[in-house]
Amino acid sequence: MGRGVQPERPVPVTPDEIGEMAEAVNRLSEGMRRTRVFSQEVGEGNFSADYEPLSEDDALGHALVKMRESLASNEVESERKVRMRTTEVEEQKSRIEQLYGDLMDSINYAKRIQEAILPSGVDRAQVFQDSMVFYRPRDVVSGDFYWFHSVGRVRMFAAIDCTGHGVPGAFMSLIGYNVLERVTKVFTEPDKVLGQLNRHAGDILRPRGARVQQDRMRGVVSPIDLASMGIGVQVEQDIQMTGLQDGMDLAVVSIDREQMSLQYSGANCPLYIVRRRELIELKPDKWAIGSFEPDTFQYSIQNLGLEPGDVVFAATDGFVDQFGGPAGKKFMRHRFRELLVEVAPLPMVEMEQTFAEVFDQWRNTEEQVDDVLVIAVRV
Repeated sequence: MGRGVQPERPVPVTPDEIGEMAEAVNRLSEGMRRTRVFSQEVGEGNFSADYEPLSEDDALGHALVKMRESLASNEVESERKVRMRTTEVEEQKSRIEQLYGDLMDSINYAKRIQEAILPSGVDRAQVFQDSMVFYRPRDVVSGDFYWFHSVGRVRMFAAIDCTGHGVPGAFMSLIGYNVLERVTKVFTEPDKVLGQLNRHAGDILRPRGARVQQDRMRGVVSPIDLASMGIGVQVEQDIQMTGLQDGMDLAVVSIDREQMSLQYSGANCPLYIVRRRELIELKPDKWAIGSFEPDTFQYSIQNLGLEPGDVVFAATDGFVDQFGGPAGKKFMRHRFRELLVEVAPLPMVEMEQTFAEVFDQWRNTEEQVDDVLVIAVRV
């Protein structure tokens, strides 16, 4: 007992002074047993366990009873706080679910609005009888969009990649669509379309008067000046220079079917023509829409004679930048060019299916990194 070991059986009691000592030891042993059992019950959370101190002078027994009452009180308080926090969490969860539902309803409605501006198969057929669009938004709504337009005998189409994806990209796509519709009422030459698009996009995206104040504080160096100094400047550097952080990359194509001629201008989006299983690539200018001040740079225009059976491709960078394959790397442009040559002879329905199959097989389990858009027009 001095080492804290409970005797397994009582000490024998004899009718003498030793027996009286043995009886006292047995009472002490029983008291220690009751104290141990009580402590275990309280430790396991049974705060209704019964216990009586050995006497009024049993300081340990009274301390144990007080501990039981304190622990029971703490347990009640803890349960009350847990219930309060559970209620708060449930209320927050309900609020979040409501907000998420409202957000998804808004995004789905935005999707319907965005789909309304995209030309349907019937609309595209009125511009080009034989065309294909492989369109795969990364999110519900997209920063990429396609555009088809007729002006007299001139037939136009464009593949546009707006800054970002999801909701921000979708807002940019609405701006881009409205500006394209407005600009092409006057201009059909692709280089002029891009120039006017840059001007109008800057007017919409930047507060009035900000350009003048910025020019005074920083000074603006035009792309032409930089090129004359032999300095290579990336689009991101130009965006920092002008303070514009929103814009778009696109390829604009104008086709005269009577003269069998093509005009193209591009902002970071190349154009591909497959002719008799040979690929012709037209390079874009390396300036995004919204990345420079109006009248400081002029987009170039490229002319190309067409032949019957030519297939013209325009695409944003979502396909070539998609990670996947055996090594988890990007699809890359050289592989994309080979794919264009391969699919060019196919009917447009089969071509779209092939693009989808190749993209899905390459992506496999990887997440889609960007919106994807590929347009094909057969002359």
